[in-house]
Amino acid sequence: MVNRKIIFVAILSLSIFLAGCGVIFLSPDATEEDLTALSGGDNESLDYLTGSWDGNTYTNEFAGITFNLPEGWYHFTNKQLGNNDLNSFYGMIARGPSDSPSIVMIFDKLSDEDMKNNFSATDYLTGVLNSYAENYPNFILNGIENADVDGNAFKTFYLIRDDSTYMRYFARVVDNYMLSISIIAPSLDEIDKVVENFSSNKEYTNANS
Repeated sequence: MVNRKIIFVAILSLSIFLAGCGVIFLSPDATEEDLTALSGGDNESLDYLTGSWDGNTYTNEFAGITFNLPEGWYHFTNKQLGNNDLNSFYGMIARGPSDSPSIVMIFDKLSDEDMKNNFSATDYLTGVLNSYAENYPNFILNGIENADVDGNAFKTFYLIRDDSTYMRYFARVVDNYMLSISIIAPSLDEIDKVVENFSSNKEYTNANS
């Protein structure tokens, strides 16, 4: 169930967060040895779900979004993402140089029970918020709000570790998956600039916020 994965998503994003966005990122010239722990088999059934890069443009037709890589940024290739499981996988990971912002997109499959109970993006983010509140009481946590990402409705919240480290979560239901996006940056304004690089390529009719 997605509920079990909430902590995984929170901890994963937090590990990047606490390390200044550098824990799981590899340089563009990473060697095969560097990729050993991350590389997965070519799973054609994941191609449509994970999306793909064409130059500096990421397109995910399943999620209905496009992301234009900001100047100076780099991204993981599909091989580096290591996706081999339809239940939980990365859509994309990208970051800028030095301490510039970074972004992680993850899909978690909703269980039959989740679908039956109309498990929503609000439910999902509430679980993430509760995990942070329980494990990191010194963080400043903002409540869940509505957000528009280039015409698409998301639920969102942000947290602050210190004056120079901010993180914003976005979530929405896409078909039978929970899409979560986490962006880390030195300020909320910088996060907003990252969001401006998204563009939509599909109107959603199945959102469950």
